[in-house]
Amino acid sequence: MTMVLDNGDLPSLLRISHTCRHWRAVARSHPCFWRNIRLASVSTSALDFFQARLDQTSGSDIHLHIVLPHAVEHGRIRSVVLPAVARNLHRVVQSRIMLHYDTASYALSSFTGAASRLQCFSLGFFHATDRQPVELPADILSGHCPNLRSLTLKNVAFPKETIRSFGQVQQLLFGCDGPYMFPLGLFQHFPALNILSVLGGTFLGAEPSGETTHLVTAPQLAALEVEVVQCDHLALFSAVPHLASIPAVKCREPRVDIMRILLDHLCGPLELAVVQPIHWEDEIEIAFCVPNSERMRVFAEDSTCIRSDWPRDVVFAPDLAERVTALRLTAKLAYLVRLFAELPACTTLAVEVGDMADLTVVPTATLALPALKSIIVRSRPEQGPVSVSADALREFLVRILGTRTSQPTLRIEDSLVVTGDSATLTRDYGV
Repeated sequence: MTMVLDNGDLPSLLRISHTCRHWRAVARSHPCFWRNIRLASVSTSALDFFQARLDQTSGSDIHLHIVLPHAVEHGRIRSVVLPAVARNLHRVVQSRIMLHYDTASYALSSFTGAASRLQCFSLGFFHATDRQPVELPADILSGHCPNLRSLTLKNVAFPKETIRSFGQVQQLLFGCDGPYMFPLGLFQHFPALNILSVLGGTFLGAEPSGETTHLVTAPQLAALEVEVVQCDHLALFSAVPHLASIPAVKCREPRVDIMRILLDHLCGPLELAVVQPIHWEDEIEIAFCVPNSERMRVFAEDSTCIRSDWPRDVVFAPDLAERVTALRLTAKLAYLVRLFAELPACTTLAVEVGDMADLTVVPTATLALPALKSIIVRSRPEQGPVSVSADALREFLVRILGTRTSQPTLRIEDSLVVTGDSATLTRDYGV
């Protein structure tokens, strides 16, 4: 029975525990039942259950999820919750802790112990936008977190001294609620960082270039990916040195001026992708990359918020459209064709199909690709084989490309199964 439960999650264990007395005892003796410890209230019953679960898992790995945003809970957080966290910090593997600003000093004093098992750590504070961020102590987590790889920080600032506990962090999500200067000195704390996500409001800027500028070096950033979310302050980009050396930058809900600054870092021929991520059906990505390299700039927007001039105002920036030599398109986004219709140097078109319904989309314009030589059709990435009819595929290609005097070659990859009479395809294209 216990071996069967090893593959279960907490909701499954809770359901099993309601079956009978024997199953309740077995389920409650399983580590998974206790190791995921959540606290969203400081009521007496919630604190008793919180402490009971900590006691039950004595010595075992635990995952802590504590979200207490209200200042009125300050007393019990200080006297009960934080001391309990401090006593058990050495066995925490994953932790997400969000507290009110007024408890910050007590919270940070609770994180002075070693956390040798910690792999994923989230820490943030709720406060009004006019408050200054909470400065982290240099000795947080005692400088010993050999397994810490993922870190999320919100409304915090960094000390001048290097935080040694963050030396192995590879992925950082950094955010703020109000006016805040992007800390250029941040990079000194993260020598192993390769993915940086910045979540900030319209006031997120960057501290003036100065002594900290030299801390951001091209060798470190050469393998760094950056994702920027809801940040439209140009200072973030103009102040971070060597941004052009960063291979991959992803920008969510971008402004046009930021997009153009980032695109200035890409030289020579470009590949353009207009795609819908398989796991984010409400999002559209416009990506530019340099062929045969990892250098790319990705811009993501909510599909319900696509403006009539986006991405036209980016694709048709001076000399940009003329540099696109390949286009990758999710078939269901064909209705956006008019926004990037004229690509005079594009020689390759790759169409990714999710299902038959994708091929029924009616574009409002046809692609003007005078240099087109080849068309590739395949299923969407991370999706299994897709079956489409030959007639539907042919009609779709005619709708987006129009009638051409010289037809390009057509390659259908193995991930796409074409059914029906393919004679029309072989007649119109060199398949």
